[in-house]
Amino acid sequence: MKYFFLFIIFVTSFSIVSYEEAFDAVSVRVEKLNNDFFKEEVFPQYGDGSGMIKGEGIGWTGGFWCGMNWYHYLRNPEDANLERARIWTDWLLQEAQEFDTHDLGFLYHHSAVLAYELTGDKEYKLAALDAADRLLERMHPEAGVITLAPRWNDQTSADTTANLPLLAWAYDISGDKQYKEGIQKHLSNALPYLIREDDSTYHAFSFDLETGEVLWQGSIHNQGYSDESCWSRGHFWLAFGLLRIYQYGFEEYVDIARELVEYALEFYEPGKLLWYDFKDPDPQWKDSSAVVLMAYCLQYLSEIYNDQQYQQKADEMIQTVISTSLDIDKASPSAGVVGNCYYRQQQPEIEGFWGTYYFYEYLWEYGELEPLEVATWELYE
Repeated sequence: MKYFFLFIIFVTSFSIVSYEEAFDAVSVRVEKLNNDFFKEEVFPQYGDGSGMIKGEGIGWTGGFWCGMNWYHYLRNPEDANLERARIWTDWLLQEAQEFDTHDLGFLYHHSAVLAYELTGDKEYKLAALDAADRLLERMHPEAGVITLAPRWNDQTSADTTANLPLLAWAYDISGDKQYKEGIQKHLSNALPYLIREDDSTYHAFSFDLETGEVLWQGSIHNQGYSDESCWSRGHFWLAFGLLRIYQYGFEEYVDIARELVEYALEFYEPGKLLWYDFKDPDPQWKDSSAVVLMAYCLQYLSEIYNDQQYQQKADEMIQTVISTSLDIDKASPSAGVVGNCYYRQQQPEIEGFWGTYYFYEYLWEYGELEPLEVATWELYE
């Protein structure tokens, strides 16, 4: 009776919102941001709840913004929405063609790859394949890992794993084994230094440029609590990347991903967001984007292992994000997913496109949504 009573307390603590209603709430946000930024030809970046901050360039999140426009078009298939999705993607491709970073996966997989899959335009395919080639060029010959960027050419991170789906797609579409071998080489050399024996994770590690010997493991960019802690979003960048490439036939990493998710489940409290770090002894900030990624991982695991408990937890977590981090009534300019912890202390609670994009994508993929004949969003005055 005790456990039954606790369950009832949880499920009645907030009303269930349909995936359709949540998706359409985010669509309002997409339309609002287009009204604010499209004419200026400036990519929006992230916001503090009162609106988005204009970026000087696409940053590492521009691909997410392009992807949100493509999913907005799928739901609201109007010519104007298609045109804007194309134009945003074209702007990104023009600016990103000189980028040299491990974030090429984030930039291209949700822009050029998605655009190619939806339109069949071969120019998008060629752009994405070129980006995959550039991502492979970041493979350090001695360490055998894809490094972060020229200024951090001696480091790789958990985030890099979430960029590998671009290489997996490139292998799937081209059959070129260099992409497959690149994924396998990177993971064989990176995973042993990113995953601890207890299945917690380091954010990153560095190595000697001449020998490839690992010199340090820990947290970079002030995102995790400490070198020996476990930054929750980074933990799920790793698990999510492994499960995402599974969709392209890379099945050998699924058990590792499952162990990472099982570790994190020990810290999940029903109805609450995850702390930004699993090992901070006195955490102050939570991260809704980590919950979105965790839900996605659980959804994948439910399909792979045919486990309905994973499915139920995924649905539960999405409802938690809706109830805590989404303005479902669309009464404010932040109808995206707020409560993303970007940098510890500096930007602990913002609206980041990575969290909103994957939330938006998840709702479309698993909400069985259909295109609308007439857009249902209402513009802000």
